[in-house]
Amino acid sequence: MRRIGSTILLVGIVVAMLALDPAMARATPTGQPQAVDAKIEIVWPHDEQGRYSPVETADRFNVAIYLFISGTLEPVPCSFDRPVHLWSDGIQRNARPGEARKVIRRVDGKTMPVWELNDFDAASLRETRLATHLFVTVDGVASRSNVWTHAVDARTILSNPITRPTGQSPESYPTPLVVGSEILVVWPHDQQGRLTSVSSAPLVNVRVQIVWWERRTYSQALAMTKPVRLYRAIDNGFLEEVGIGQMRSVPQNLDPSRPSATGPVYEFNDLDVSGTGTGRRYTLLALADDTITYPQVWVHAVDARTYLPRPDIPSASGAGCPTN
Repeated sequence: MRRIGSTILLVGIVVAMLALDPAMARATPTGQPQAVDAKIEIVWPHDEQGRYSPVETADRFNVAIYLFISGTLEPVPCSFDRPVHLWSDGIQRNARPGEARKVIRRVDGKTMPVWELNDFDAASLRETRLATHLFVTVDGVASRSNVWTHAVDARTILSNPITRPTGQSPESYPTPLVVGSEILVVWPHDQQGRLTSVSSAPLVNVRVQIVWWERRTYSQALAMTKPVRLYRAIDNGFLEEVGIGQMRSVPQNLDPSRPSATGPVYEFNDLDVSGTGTGRRYTLLALADDTITYPQVWVHAVDARTYLPRPDIPSASGAGCPTN
């Protein structure tokens, strides 16, 4: 099982899963769905008085999440009581969860539960010109989520890969239970492996490092025993697994004048991003198997902003929801 970390959760949550038959997704003894699709449908920027404000000047933003039975646009029942967590990150900051609040709303004439989390700080994003990436996990059921990028400038800019202290041998660390995953490099290239611009490159190579969350240092034990998987969402689609990383040992110190221990990274080569030139957006994050993981999110695109002008229209009211 792949797990995303949370100070709230004691069990892991599957972010991306194999497609399920909708009938199978519905069938549970309690009437609750076995699998759900979590969609961030609305990100609404506003000022301190709650009035709409453009992203460039907004102080805060509100988020609305719809949950559908997997593979459908049928909302989950109004009795659905699993905790729903909205994760947010920023450049060089790993994603952290916050619990969303369930409310009952009328959406396009249908009644359904909606999960909301209000008054996210947007002023710091505006002042620093950083992006925040939002995605959702749901406790106790298989779930998959889209990823929403909210920013004035949504590009992922990480000009200097993060390096870690090398004073202590990584082999002396125990296997961690909580880690952070950090994407160091997304390298665009052509079919012959030559560096190419983002707008024209059909392929990218991705390098990921795993750090022990408590110490923010490399964990050799994890690198030796736990696979690391890369997940990708295309445009407003769901996060799906695209591969298992190949581990390599590389120098930890980028300064050639100083001695450096080696440490593990995971590489994912020749990932298809051929739609970038036509405006497609590729969102990437990595998770370690059987380990609570706080991921850093990377968006590869010419224009990385999320555009979702019209939320999904539910096919019906949620089961057990009031009719008026």
